[in-house]
Amino acid sequence: MLISIIVAMAKNRVIGKNGQLPWHLPSDLQRFKQLTMGQTLLMGRLTFESIGKPLTGRRTIVVSRDPEYQAAGCEVTNTIEAGIQLASPAEELFICGGADIYQQTLPLAERIYLTELDTKMEGDCYFPELLAGEFQTIYTEQCTEVMNYSFSILQRNNCNLPAPLIKNEEIMIRIDKVKTASFDVDPQRGFTPLCPDELPVIGGDQIAGELNAQAGFAKVRLVSKDCHPAEAPWVAHSAAEIMQPVSGDYPNLDIKWPPHCVVGTEGNRLIPGLPNEADYDLVIEKGKDPLMHPYGACYQDLAETISTGAIEWLKEQRIDTILLGGLATDYCVKATGLQLLRAGFRIIVNLAGCRGVAEETSQQAIEDMRSAGAEFINSSADLA
Repeated sequence: MLISIIVAMAKNRVIGKNGQLPWHLPSDLQRFKQLTMGQTLLMGRLTFESIGKPLTGRRTIVVSRDPEYQAAGCEVTNTIEAGIQLASPAEELFICGGADIYQQTLPLAERIYLTELDTKMEGDCYFPELLAGEFQTIYTEQCTEVMNYSFSILQRNNCNLPAPLIKNEEIMIRIDKVKTASFDVDPQRGFTPLCPDELPVIGGDQIAGELNAQAGFAKVRLVSKDCHPAEAPWVAHSAAEIMQPVSGDYPNLDIKWPPHCVVGTEGNRLIPGLPNEADYDLVIEKGKDPLMHPYGACYQDLAETISTGAIEWLKEQRIDTILLGGLATDYCVKATGLQLLRAGFRIIVNLAGCRGVAEETSQQAIEDMRSAGAEFINSSADLA
């Protein structure tokens, strides 16, 4: 088992103040999530209480001297040695602090994932000094966000370890295949130039290869489809009506769209290159009711009270991670991703497996999903 320390510190080695991290770097928090997802974490009681809950998708071991201490959703030990023994046979154990835990585990650590701010900060706990020649830097990158910082990976000298998962200067995202699903969201011809009179998204017919590639990292694969009627109150009968509000008392309709993905038509079919529907583990059909026009694949209604069964099925399969791609980024993919995040799943959006209606709304959709906790990859090549 590889024992690694993961830590963020200021230029003067400050790692905390009053039990909290005295800075906020969203990109570094995202990196922490990518590195530790699916792994085992060991931390002290005060560090755990500053977080407030077990981190999704990770096993957490809390060290406390109090023999009566309990932490819901975690395993508790009274010593670091017992915690390390409990963690075995994990692939990698991440030591997450605080200062005393770092001090005691530093002699055991074989790797350090180190974020270092370019500025000094006030604080009341510090990361210990490293002995000269004890570690060598095997990877580093300079980062700019609300403040400048560097991220480095240090490895103990004379320690025969495999290289960390780095490709194209980015840390690859690790997933556990047996707990992962691949979700193709509405990859239908009606959303591509193959059906130009419906809702054609540029490049929408070119994502099959990437969706197939991401499916190779998953235990199960599901697909959602719009299955609309030919006529409904939301159907626009002229170009001027498109994206105009639906008039009348229709709580599950918002705006008008051209007729698209109508059952029995070419637009309802999956794009070329994808498996036959019968080869998917689950097919979700939505939008059959003319008085409902859902975007997300998890609910039939905009109020999100009528389930499609997707969330329940994924939980029955004991899935905790979902690889997401489909059409379109700024509508159905976004809505589905947010629904799944609210349901407690880890969501990884494959940008190469998506296409959006418009650049501006697609970028906003990405930011909305990122803010809600989604992770992003450029393609399935970023998975490990």
